[in-house]
Amino acid sequence: VEERKRRAKLEKEISELEEMYRKIAERVRGFLKMDLPSGKYSLVDKFIEELSGYSIKEWYKSPNFIEKILHPDFKDYYRENFQRMREGFVPKMLEYKIIRKDGEERWWLQFNIGAYNTEQELVSVSIVLIDNTETKESTLKYQYLFENALVGMYRTEITTGRIIEANETMARIFGFDTVDEYKKIFVTQFYPDEKNRQEFLATIKAHGTLTGYQLQLLKKNGEKIWVSLSARIFPEEGFIEGVIIDITEQKKAQRELFEREHELENIFEHKGTATIIIEKDMIISKCNHQIETISGFKKKELERKRKWTEFVHPDDLPRLLALDKQHRERNSTTPIAFECKIKHKAGHYFDAFLTASVIPGTTKSIASIIDVSKRKKAEQELTRDRLIFKLIAEAAVQTIDLRDLCQKVLTGLVENLGFDSGLIRIYFENERLLLPMAEVGLSKEARETLTHVSINNTDFPLSRFLTKEIIEPDVLQNDFLRNTDINAKFHYRSYISWPIFNSNQKFLGIIQIGSQKKIPLQESDRIFFENISKIFATAIERKMAEDALRESESQYRKLVESLPVQLGLLIVQEDEIKFASPTVFEMFEVSSIKDIIGSDLITFFSSESWEEMRVFLHSIYQSDGAPKLKLETKLKRASNEEFPAEIFATLTSYQGEPAVQLLISDLTERKKAEEAICDSEARYRTLVETSPFAIFLLSLEGDIHFVNKQAPKSFGMNTESELLGKNLFAFIVDKTTFDQKEFISEILHAGRVRNYELLFHRQDKTTFYADFSASVIVDAKGIPQAIMAIIQDITERKQIERNRRLLANIVENSKEVIITANEDGKILFANAAIEEILGYQPESIIGKDITLFAPPGSEEKQRNLFKSTLELGKVTFESILRQKNGILIPVIMTYVVIDDKEFNEKTINIIILDTSDLVELKETLKDRTFELETLNKVISAGYLARNMNELLDFTLTTVLNSLDFNGGAIYLIDEEKEQAFLKRSLGMSANFIREAKVLKIKSAPFKELFVAGRTIYVDNFMAKSEGHQQFGIQTLIGVPFFSKQVVIGGLLLSSKERRSLAKDELMTLEAIGREMGTALAKMQAEEELQSSQKYLQTIFNALENYILVFNKETNQILNVNIKFQEKLGYDLSKLLTMDIATITTEKTQKLLKNTLKSLRDGESKTMPLDFITQDGKVFSLKLHLSVIVFLDHQMVIAQN
Repeated sequence: VEERKRRAKLEKEISELEEMYRKIAERVRGFLKMDLPSGKYSLVDKFIEELSGYSIKEWYKSPNFIEKILHPDFKDYYRENFQRMREGFVPKMLEYKIIRKDGEERWWLQFNIGAYNTEQELVSVSIVLIDNTETKESTLKYQYLFENALVGMYRTEITTGRIIEANETMARIFGFDTVDEYKKIFVTQFYPDEKNRQEFLATIKAHGTLTGYQLQLLKKNGEKIWVSLSARIFPEEGFIEGVIIDITEQKKAQRELFEREHELENIFEHKGTATIIIEKDMIISKCNHQIETISGFKKKELERKRKWTEFVHPDDLPRLLALDKQHRERNSTTPIAFECKIKHKAGHYFDAFLTASVIPGTTKSIASIIDVSKRKKAEQELTRDRLIFKLIAEAAVQTIDLRDLCQKVLTGLVENLGFDSGLIRIYFENERLLLPMAEVGLSKEARETLTHVSINNTDFPLSRFLTKEIIEPDVLQNDFLRNTDINAKFHYRSYISWPIFNSNQKFLGIIQIGSQKKIPLQESDRIFFENISKIFATAIERKMAEDALRESESQYRKLVESLPVQLGLLIVQEDEIKFASPTVFEMFEVSSIKDIIGSDLITFFSSESWEEMRVFLHSIYQSDGAPKLKLETKLKRASNEEFPAEIFATLTSYQGEPAVQLLISDLTERKKAEEAICDSEARYRTLVETSPFAIFLLSLEGDIHFVNKQAPKSFGMNTESELLGKNLFAFIVDKTTFDQKEFISEILHAGRVRNYELLFHRQDKTTFYADFSASVIVDAKGIPQAIMAIIQDITERKQIERNRRLLANIVENSKEVIITANEDGKILFANAAIEEILGYQPESIIGKDITLFAPPGSEEKQRNLFKSTLELGKVTFESILRQKNGILIPVIMTYVVIDDKEFNEKTINIIILDTSDLVELKETLKDRTFELETLNKVISAGYLARNMNELLDFTLTTVLNSLDFNGGAIYLIDEEKEQAFLKRSLGMSANFIREAKVLKIKSAPFKELFVAGRTIYVDNFMAKSEGHQQFGIQTLIGVPFFSKQVVIGGLLLSSKERRSLAKDELMTLEAIGREMGTALAKMQAEEELQSSQKYLQTIFNALENYILVFNKETNQILNVNIKFQEKLGYDLSKLLTMDIATITTEKTQKLLKNTLKSLRDGESKTMPLDFITQDGKVFSLKLHLSVIVFLDHQMVIAQN
């Protein structure tokens, strides 16, 4: 039996050796015979030439030729072994690196067999060469992967627990500084109990492999840690291989999440509105705990004992009974809503809003009750807010500049809100300064102290609050404000500071107003300032828009001029290049601008790309302003060398006509890098394939070159091939916030990243959260070659966190105050609502007693209620609490005991509901937006209209459609003739148009409108105006148009019915008149300017001289008169796209270049110049050159 076992073992070893030699034989690429001691080769087979790149002749010619092609790092190694051969010793195998003739580095294995003469002297060596590059690089990268893995990797003996191999991460997990120190320990020392290890061994032996096996182990210092273990057992070899992840923090987080969820769910369950269920006989059969707060009655006093009709005011009861009867007879389930007065247990009545509905299939009804007694107070505040709202809207259209706007807004706020003084500062972002723009009511001393404030100036106490909202009814109660100039210098008792942000949350400035007497500011003031700041921000941005536009144009010009060499910018119009950035000249290797400007774009594309580019350009013109389109193609330099490029295209305009802007990126270097990565990439081995995580080998751009078997499963795919070639970061869900280039740059810079949370999508578009870690793979010189990435699906963990955030968000964003206290009444937690309702910051009350909010004298009562809650478990009651500023407010409070059996402790959750209701106030504020929309449409017309006709048509149509008039007419005044002429009418009768084409502005009916500049209102027009009955007008309204305080025209509006005109409508019409006057004056000025330009061009063309104007710096032709244009034979539009070099001889170009260098502003010189016509003829002119400066540019005027 032993003999058979031994023979079987030998046969297996022989079979394995045969297989090994067979594989070696498959890789044999060359054979040599080297004579000794000379080192000459007596035999070189033909494969050596392919293996090394050198010819057989070169091998025969040079003794020991291998030494000449050796990599420098292996020359000493090879010489030592060659010397040993000379001395008679033959090494069986050598391994070294050589450099092929083409420069490529390769690994060779050299197998040697010696030949001896009769004296047993070594006379020659037969050499077999094998190219072992792929295997060698794979081994090196596998070693790098093992040593630098982000998870612990190990191999241990099954029986003894001896650590055979481990990486640095494994050692760090268990608290060791080095791997060598860690390997001296047996794994049995890391188990709290040997029983734990035996359970693990039994499990892995039963299954063969384990994934995600969790257990508790010990670190070097005895500290307990939780790990997740994945492993495979090799019974015959006697060892276990696997990976370990430290999940101690994850375990702690899961514990904390569970405890917090339990607490938050309990709080959520006790929120709600007072609700009752009513039987057919009006008996209250059921109610929730909130009914106790709103009515003062206990649940046990109401349920099955009292009728709900007992609590309704006698005046409201008949109406409500009739509604209930009608509702039940119709058997309707549609809810009914009504207001009535409800009796409180204390005997008083309060206003309530009831919503009731019959429960389907029963005779019962369900009703919810809301206390709306605060609404009347809100309605009183609404009247005040409307007045200020109107003032701001009018100031937005009446003012002529930013300072005037700020002054009128501030004056209105101070006067109408009852404050003493105020200040508006505007923020200038480039200087990071707040500049005073308007002030009202400040003393002379206070005005002299106003300075520009830097938001970074820490010496200014209020600088850190400039972008914060401050509404303080009592400065003396504010620990911070009472120690600043707000109190010391200005003596303010009440103070408001409100930041101004635009729709994109960009900081624009700040409004500050104060009063030396105390003003009872309410929460409604905060809502009011939120609305005002939005409208004010729009007006501020409008005033700043023109400066911003000029700055933007300047920055764009600088950007184009400073593009890197790899990027070029072209503007193309109908396939013709109209503009090129300086970098384009280097990219296409052209020597002159005339080689590009005016050329056909296709000239610079490879022939196989022509059709593709024409289709691409056509698609740009069809895109209608869509986002940038991208094309990867091949371009051609002037030397006909082709190179890869990426083109980003955007539809734009050039000289008023559609054009395409092309941003060109030269991809030559990137393509080389990609090819180098593809040539050098390797494949992971068994350890990678057994990992429970998705592992990727990426290019430096994120393209996937290798994945393990877990990767396609993570992305909902079946095979690895479905992922290869794709970009891993293309699976990122939100690409708007994820910058791929910046992220990869961070990885390359740091060498590795750990535990990034990213959201990916699978093939079926479902999403999952992943924990992303990566490290950089470098070559022997430390140059990055690829990126190894590991992805762990953490969707389940994220869901746990999301649930926690959801519940926490309910508490933090609740309009109700939520407080947690211990059994001694000390506050442990408070949500953000406490600052809004009671005036305390949450962190400032931690550790303080719950009686902090009790009104004076009721502290003991509050403490007794708290103690009784510990016995009863839950208490709801109506109470009065004291805000930080001393104001008392009515609230509903609920105390709930939370008994944590696990930790043997009790806490009390307190829910405080402020019973104020401002919902209807917010809804009413929305009604004011219609008038502003009409005004905004008129303002927009002034900016969007391209000519006077469009402006008049759009304005008249907008006013009639929006303000409910039958007809309208627009008149413009001729001051010399003292007449107003009809320019537009809509909806007016033919008789009116015929009789009222021209109006005398000083006549009695219209002097008030056109001379005094006042709005006229004529009711019962036909009865009061003799001879005008045929016009069919009952009401006529006239609104003057103002420009710089002068009446330039007017708007007449007519109605066929008699109608009154509210003060709000009158003020809106007057604002429209002022805005229209400004727009009309602007349009008239623009048309006059265009007419002047045409007139000057006519004079320019009528001159008998030859005249040419061009830019001194760029030589771009700016203008040519008709005489010179006809002489050259070009169209004017063509000439204006050319430069001076394209129409002059080379001799003239050199002469002109030297002359212009020395010619300064205001200087002139006469010289002969040779010009080339369109048909190639040359003619000479003696021209007088003068240099002038116009719009910051030097121009040359050439004339004979």
